Amino acid sequence: MQQAIHIFKKDVRHLRIEICLTVVLAVAFMPLWPFAAAFLVARLIHAEAIPGHNQFWITRPYRWTSLIAAKLLFIAAFIHLPVLAVQSWQLIHGWGFEWHAIWTGLIWSQLLFVLCFSLPSAALAAITPGLTSFVLLEIILAALVFGSSQSSTLGYQFRRAWPDGVDWIPEALVVAIASLAVGAILILQFRRRKTLLSGVIAAAATLAGLAIYLYLPPQFALNAQASFSKQRIDTSSVRLALVPGLRDAKLGFSNRVQLKFPMMVSGLPESVEIRADAVAGQLRTSSGAILPVYVNGSDIVLGPSKSPEIQTVVLADSTFVDAHRDEGVTLSAAFYFSLFGNPHSETIPLARESRTVMDGFRCSTLEFENLVEFGCRTPFRWPGTMVYAKTGEGDLHPFYRGISYAPFPAELRVMPMAFHSTTTTQSLAPRSALGPAKTPTVTIVAKQALAHLRRDVELTIPHLGDLTDDRPVWLHSAR
Repeated sequence: MQQAIHIFKKDVRHLRIEICLTVVLAVAFMPLWPFAAAFLVARLIHAEAIPGHNQFWITRPYRWTSLIAAKLLFIAAFIHLPVLAVQSWQLIHGWGFEWHAIWTGLIWSQLLFVLCFSLPSAALAAITPGLTSFVLLEIILAALVFGSSQSSTLGYQFRRAWPDGVDWIPEALVVAIASLAVGAILILQFRRRKTLLSGVIAAAATLAGLAIYLYLPPQFALNAQASFSKQRIDTSSVRLALVPGLRDAKLGFSNRVQLKFPMMVSGLPESVEIRADAVAGQLRTSSGAILPVYVNGSDIVLGPSKSPEIQTVVLADSTFVDAHRDEGVTLSAAFYFSLFGNPHSETIPLARESRTVMDGFRCSTLEFENLVEFGCRTPFRWPGTMVYAKTGEGDLHPFYRGISYAPFPAELRVMPMAFHSTTTTQSLAPRSALGPAKTPTVTIVAKQALAHLRRDVELTIPHLGDLTDDRPVWLHSAR
């Protein structure tokens, strides 16, 4: 331990200018802090560069455990502690959140920074002999990430349609792989200086992460969410029923044809709201031709009734439809949806000043002309709940529908705040001729996720052409 403290003090004296720059950016200009922090981590690790055979520190009696402990202590003290302090001050003194509402998010946020930023930067610096090679590798990694996000391959097109709710699952897999690789690299480098093997591990982890990001099918995450999430209500009575006699299938954009398959949800518990996540499966013709089917939840129309209709539109290539128009087809698919309920609400007066609502939001309202905007902030991430604003006896106006079902209290973000708003034209303060106007109020309503379900269906259509002609379609079976 004494040797680790000695190395730590040496690094502080050697990197005092870089430390000051990083701390100043963390306090004054947080968006630039990650770049300064990565530079500081690289300088820290390169103070005792690992690749090579001529470094001075190899001849000194440094124990590898003391060396790595000193580096980790430095990272905690001068990279994460300043950010922790700044985020705490912003949330408590800047936005008025209570400590008990943010402490879990603060801890989880710093853990994400360690696993996704500091330690990967340290591992990258540990396999490079200097800043030039470190920066070059970072540029290559950035190009790979940017290239994958811009790729027009089938894998990315499939990946891009992922439901927001389960997007956290592939991200968690990538973080887990990266964490294992980083841990192995740091131990190998500081203990054995196995640079070649460490480089192979880094390359393999990078390729594995890209493969997960690009090609992992959404069904994997949807099935995991439905299978392992806690079900807070009994959903055994929820069924999908057919709505026969559909017509209205028409030519869509480009060379795509819209094939509409209507389903009806029954058996929903009382006071439960349904939210579609996705439909995934295949359309199989009698001759054996198969058309993969995937529809994101944002493209599924749900009716407002107690037994809502699910209007699913499948986009099929016109050449496929023309080639198999007279054949019978079967749609075998899994419908994924989530149920929300147990509403909690709190009514607050109309005011520009933000105030605490239900212990997890800081909300304010802004009225201009005939429009009223409601805005709410939450620390670190928007919760996995459906949040609405309501005025008087008016309708519920949703804040944000693209929520995540992640069980974690924070996401990887530099600014420790998530903000969403909704707008309505309803008057908040109706005038009264009999006296002063009532104090305008708004009610914030939050519905928590109660269950994530999968229901399998099989729809049989006598002729595929029935879906594209103005004739009724008879759907024969569902389960």
